[in-house]
Amino acid sequence: MYSKTPPGATDHSADLWAPELHCLRGRWYIYYAAAHPSHGNKSHRMFVLGGPPASENPCQGPWEFLGRIRGTPEDQWAIDGTVFELQGALYFVYSGWPLTNDNDLDLVQELFITRLEDPTTAASDAPVVICRPDQPWEITRDGNGDHGINEGPQFLSSPDGTWKGLIYSCAGSWTPDYKMATLQYVGGDPMNPQAWRKGSEPLAMTKDPIKGPWGPGHGTFLNFGNEVAAIFHATDSPRDGWDNRKARLQRLIFTDEGPFSK
Repeated sequence: MYSKTPPGATDHSADLWAPELHCLRGRWYIYYAAAHPSHGNKSHRMFVLGGPPASENPCQGPWEFLGRIRGTPEDQWAIDGTVFELQGALYFVYSGWPLTNDNDLDLVQELFITRLEDPTTAASDAPVVICRPDQPWEITRDGNGDHGINEGPQFLSSPDGTWKGLIYSCAGSWTPDYKMATLQYVGGDPMNPQAWRKGSEPLAMTKDPIKGPWGPGHGTFLNFGNEVAAIFHATDSPRDGWDNRKARLQRLIFTDEGPFSK
């Protein structure tokens, strides 16, 4: 779809992660995270490509590099950005280190939201935290400390529109404890943290510690009429870490309490 190799030694030359394809305001866009090869993971920021008009096949291009999401904090680590529309406005949600993280510590990732003026430009409002890893099942403990991680947000609406919110991944993606959870939009200004309600338990996690699969996470969702399918990755072994992750599909069922996997 986009085969141009990034130039060397730029802020978007290395570690391109989690691309997402979106059709917004009459044009195709791809959002992704990238880093500077000399500065490593701590330099990850969100970037965007612009594609053909919405009426054309995005797989055939043409595509152009548009740069970073303008108006987002230049000094904040950011990955896993996604875009959705609520109340007629576009919103950008991403996983970021706390804005007060002066030491570039990678132990905490939170979900931030910012309103977009257009698909490539954030509004003047500062990003707002709408989800913090404050539950025990969102934390992975290892020799490097306690990793509280919220990442991989995806917007989801039930087929009848009665449930809206974000499905996000939490805990360490390199462990069998990786899982997905819900953050329901309950109404009001999406920039208000009170407009979002975290589920009391994970949506998807390792259910059989003997048979697996292990560490389900970073899902996306497809609507088939009145049904929704979740597509996510998980491993065949609890020791696989980031290796051998395979795409899997599972049906989602919605009740008054929201989605659950079946």
